[in-house]
Amino acid sequence: MLRASSVSFLPPLGGSGAASANINNNNNSNSNNEATTQPPRTPAPLRDPSRYDPLTPGRPSMAAAKAAASVTAAAAVSASQALGARQAVGGLVAAAGTAAGSGQSAGVTPAAVPVDVKTVCASFLQQFEAWTLAKHSDMTDARAQFVKDVKDLAARRNELAAQLESIKSAEADSLQQHERQRKEQTDMEAEIAQLAVAKASRKAELDSLHRQADEMHAEIQSRRQALEDRRRERDDKVAEMTPDLEMYERMLSMRIFTSKSNIISFVFTHINEMDYDKEYSFELGVSDQLYLLVSCKPMLPNVDRWMEWLNSTRDLYPFIKAMRRGFVAHVAATKSSRSVRRL
Repeated sequence: MLRASSVSFLPPLGGSGAASANINNNNNSNSNNEATTQPPRTPAPLRDPSRYDPLTPGRPSMAAAKAAASVTAAAAVSASQALGARQAVGGLVAAAGTAAGSGQSAGVTPAAVPVDVKTVCASFLQQFEAWTLAKHSDMTDARAQFVKDVKDLAARRNELAAQLESIKSAEADSLQQHERQRKEQTDMEAEIAQLAVAKASRKAELDSLHRQADEMHAEIQSRRQALEDRRRERDDKVAEMTPDLEMYERMLSMRIFTSKSNIISFVFTHINEMDYDKEYSFELGVSDQLYLLVSCKPMLPNVDRWMEWLNSTRDLYPFIKAMRRGFVAHVAATKSSRSVRRL
């Protein structure tokens, strides 16, 4: 009796007594078929040099490994099922032969075994061939899909390699740009430091100039105030001396005026009895601490001694009187010499 697990994929057994009569003849042919029939070889997994991780050279990618494992598993299952089917057919034929032999020894006619082993085997082989073709088609499709996946992975690897090169190039450019920016920043910082030092120096110089300007402004104000005080003092003296001066001008027949800057002119009249309008004059320079005789018309012989006396005493009015007396004496001396010549 056959086990149901071994022949569950076979069609239901059936036939006439004519098939039972041929069991002995089929035993020899089945035994020969069992001897010549070999289980199908398990196809070796495909090896493609492109099935590697595009990012890690020499290492198979996960998709390629999974596809190879699935193909290998499918081939192993197909081989196992084919081997089990052939063993089941061999067991069926052996059981049929054993049943025929036992029937003959027991006096049972072959017509009592309703099994047509040849028909069963032919049907099984036909189904097995169809199953094998279907599995082969599935394996072909799987292999084609695997090759396509490998090509896609290779293309993806090339694409990623190109992207990696682009990223490396961009990184190199970025590093160069960063280096240039760092150098420019360093140069700018050095220039800013120099400008800061120059600014500090200019600020110190500007502060010094401001201090000097303030000092000069204070000195100018002081000098201006001193000049104003001197002018006021001079105006006071002029106001004080104006009446005396007018008196002297009337009494001495004299005019006093400033002919040039820091030069005072003294002009006398009524000296010559023959010509009262004739002018006798001298000029004094008052720019320095000492009085200077700029001119004297006519020149008097004792004028140098009188100038020394004026600078030592700083008394101007007696000097003016002396100068008038000197002009009067000069006129008298001139008249005497003329009289002597006439004689």
